[in-house]
Amino acid sequence: AARADTSVTSTDEALAFTEGSIPPAGPLTIDQPDVYYGQLMNNYSIVGASGEKREYDANGGAYVSYQGSGGVSLGNFFTRLAFTVNWKDTNFLLNGAASASGAKVIFNRDPKTMVEKVAPFLTVDGDPYPVVANGRITWILDGYTTMANYPYSERQSLSDLTHTSLQQGQKDTQINYIRNSVKATVDAYDGTVTLYAWEPDDPVLKSWMNIYPGLVKSADDMPDSIRQHIRYPQDLFDVQRGLLAQYHITDPVQAYNGTGKWQVPDDPFASRGIPQPPYYILAAPPGAPATSAAEFQLTSPMVVPGGTNNLAAYMSVNSDYGPDYGTITVLEVPTENNIDGPSQIGNIFTSEPVISKDISLLGGGQSSVLHGNLLTLPVGDSFLYVEPLYVQGTGGTSSFPTLQRVLVTYGTNKGYAETLDKALADLQTPGDVGASIDTTGGTVPPPSPVPTGSSSSGSGSSSPPPPNATIDQLLAQLATAQANLNAAYDTHDPGKIADAQAARDAIVARLIDAQPTPSPTPGPTK
Repeated sequence: AARADTSVTSTDEALAFTEGSIPPAGPLTIDQPDVYYGQLMNNYSIVGASGEKREYDANGGAYVSYQGSGGVSLGNFFTRLAFTVNWKDTNFLLNGAASASGAKVIFNRDPKTMVEKVAPFLTVDGDPYPVVANGRITWILDGYTTMANYPYSERQSLSDLTHTSLQQGQKDTQINYIRNSVKATVDAYDGTVTLYAWEPDDPVLKSWMNIYPGLVKSADDMPDSIRQHIRYPQDLFDVQRGLLAQYHITDPVQAYNGTGKWQVPDDPFASRGIPQPPYYILAAPPGAPATSAAEFQLTSPMVVPGGTNNLAAYMSVNSDYGPDYGTITVLEVPTENNIDGPSQIGNIFTSEPVISKDISLLGGGQSSVLHGNLLTLPVGDSFLYVEPLYVQGTGGTSSFPTLQRVLVTYGTNKGYAETLDKALADLQTPGDVGASIDTTGGTVPPPSPVPTGSSSSGSGSSSPPPPNATIDQLLAQLATAQANLNAAYDTHDPGKIADAQAARDAIVARLIDAQPTPSPTPGPTK
């Protein structure tokens, strides 16, 4: 996990990441690492049976038995019969683990579902996030009170406002009132749900608290270990930026004619018409000197509607718990500045020969190219765009993305390299885009030896390409390295997979470097 208060560009892994190895080893202290309630889990699990330990723990192949308070006891025959009928699964009656002493069934395990069951009057944010507090893993969720009949307020589709390329959005509901009135926590081990009144003055929440006394605790009862992890919710920010696109206009004539509106930009690397999500960043406050203390922010660019899609504004909300939490800052871009928006930055990947060539090569074979978050950052009197490129193998189930390239743009300048610092250096260096990437015009230097532990069955590790290897030789080496990687996937050993993927990626990088550099297209002189 990357730490929010540390630059992940640091070469010191201890500074860049909270946990640095698998199994985890780092400054976090997790007394109870087992996760029984979380996302993407089975509908139900039978746990806690006494006697032989039956619950698999991937850490070293050990087995454990659940000792938490969550779940429903299966000690009664009629209870097991009810669950058999409900899930149409005879294991509740026929499997000895279900009838064993102490056996329980845990279900409704998704944190969002659990909060909705406890407080059905809340609309729960679509992005729960886990934190470590007091040695336990805890999910934090944001709950909203909403209504559709608030006087003198226009109704909006909550689904349309919260739908982005990373989130499906809330269910299709018309609302004209929304407040982040509740912060909720779900214990990942025992499933305990706790609700805190984050905005106790909300009249809608007050009404529900009168109906369900004792259900929602005071925000003062929230432990400080949880409070320090509070962040500004994405769905609420999606709603606010969508409405600000129109209601930032203060001139009545412009408001009547519909001119001067903004628009949430489309994600240039998603299906057409899908809005770009907001992104969390750690940076100096918008408009503040670069030497200012960094703050945790949720940010989004806004663009001019129509054909240009130029940048119109930059919106940021303080996400650090403290007196400035929730403060929204908007930087408006003068229309005469004509600063590129996200769509124009996305076009660079198809218009720049060096970049489009890399994407074709990196995405060939059993690999796919993934576009990272396109970040918009106010710097000086303009905006810096940062876009990482990742490569992920498609031949196995345990592949993870690896960073291969970074594109940065500032005004008319572009930088492109293997890392962020090199891309920024390329940005400031006159010459062709990507000039800092080492190319050798069809030949490559000898690579470092292939890491051990990446052998395929019966063939051993791939040997390194010879000095000045030709492209054909590299392609042959790449095929062998990919076969080794596929074999590593079958072992389910993270170390072997990482070694084999590193070997494959090293050959891919050298293959890219071996491609002839395209001649620059003549253009007008300045």
